[in-house]
Amino acid sequence: MTTDNYENLRFLEDLISGKLELGSIDLTDEAFAKWLKEQGYRDFGFSSWQQMKRRYKNAGKPLESLKDIALLKERMQHHKEGRLILARAATEVKYGHLGEDEKWKLHKEAERLGFCPLCGWKDGDGVKVCYYSQELGAVTHRNSWNWVMSQMTESQRSLVESYESYKYGVMDEETCNLVKRHLSKLVRIEESGFKKQWRIGCVVFSFDKYKTPDEVAEAWIGDRRSLERYLSQGYKVLEVEKQECKKGTVYEGLGRESIYIYTVQKPHLCGGFARFAGPYHFICPKCKEEVKLWEFGIDYDVG
Repeated sequence: MTTDNYENLRFLEDLISGKLELGSIDLTDEAFAKWLKEQGYRDFGFSSWQQMKRRYKNAGKPLESLKDIALLKERMQHHKEGRLILARAATEVKYGHLGEDEKWKLHKEAERLGFCPLCGWKDGDGVKVCYYSQELGAVTHRNSWNWVMSQMTESQRSLVESYESYKYGVMDEETCNLVKRHLSKLVRIEESGFKKQWRIGCVVFSFDKYKTPDEVAEAWIGDRRSLERYLSQGYKVLEVEKQECKKGTVYEGLGRESIYIYTVQKPHLCGGFARFAGPYHFICPKCKEEVKLWEFGIDYDVG
């Protein structure tokens, strides 16, 4: 790392630590013009600044004055690739040529801190391109889920909770215990390359995380445990399915002919249940309440 990059990184770490106040990137026309002349022309596919100026002049869009540069920036704001180039220019003008790992580390800190020392984004600003990466393309921010929930009405928050609470495959406590004893006998250790892993049928589990067959069997049950617990938390039963314990199923040899599998979900405030209405969009069919997540700044589509 060069001395300049080290100083830039230390400055950013001071921002994260709270030693310095948060600023934001201000890409002035003068700074953008200098960046274009020194290296930015390459992002437009030109081999030199003179070639870029000549081509733009021939197209009726000269780049001779700061007013011309300002018009170029304005046009770039209306196109995805243009916005990416502006993000890259702003990052490099303010912080120099930080490495990919350094920029990614600082970008991720924004999730914890609620602001980004790279681009000045703050939680609540919505979707914004932080910087342009040669490896990843546009690296973007979005509002945190806590911020989003704080902006919703009580009815909308209830709809979100209903949508996220949908559970399939739940069993009652007695059946869970019976299945756990049964599965514990089916757990096997297998070698995969130089590593060991647990296996139940076609499902594998970490050998380091789980220490005994009982722990593996409980991991298989997971959030299927249990109907009584979900009902005590306000869930309602949507569907009941009879599952035959026949040959070829994981329940073969359970000691029962069949068991019951439940689908449960928390109701919306009105008593209805949230349903998927499209990407980033869900609705309550009963009262027509809906949540469009893009209205809260968490849609990933910035193009």
